[in-house]
Amino acid sequence: MNVKPASISPDEFARRLEILADTRHSIELDGGSVPADAEAVHQQWANGEITLVEMREAIGRLYPSTFTPR
Repeated sequence: MNVKPASISPDEFARRLEILADTRHSIELDGGSVPADAEAVHQQWANGEITLVEMREAIGRLYPSTFTPR
């Protein structure tokens, strides 16, 4: 579901999608996968619905034992 709201530019939306694709690829190269609930949070960030900080906080709530705050 790649729905870009008007709050971010098309270039920013594309940049965010690329970041997420690169991240997903890196995780998969390490033998892992991105769970659907994390993917949904990532998509909210790509869409400009939440900030990077909000995305990190949401992932931290989903996976508190593996979360390392920045």
